[in-house]
Amino acid sequence: STVDLPDPASQLTFLGNPFVDDLKVRNENAKEAIEIAIYDAVGTMIFNGIYNDQQEINISSENFTTQGIYFLKSIQSGVEQVQKVIKI
Repeated sequence: STVDLPDPASQLTFLGNPFVDDLKVRNENAKEAIEIAIYDAVGTMIFNGIYNDQQEINISSENFTTQGIYFLKSIQSGVEQVQKVIKI
C-alpha cells in the first residue's frame, strides 16, 4: 500500500510575485519547520532563516539590494525546492 503525502511544492505560496517591497511568503504547512535561503542571480546567498510554527513569513526588502531575479530555496520535511522571485 502507498501513503499519500502532501506535495510540499503546493505548501509555499508568494503573496505578490513580482514584489516591490517586502517578500511575503505563506507557509501552508506551518506545523513543520521551514528553512528559507535566498540567492541573487549570481548565486550569492543574501538571506537565510528558519521558521517554526509560522504561516506568514515576511522577508524585509532590505535583503534585496537591487531589482532583479532572485531564487528562493526552501527545505521543509526533508524536501528541497527552488522558486524564482522577482523584485521590481
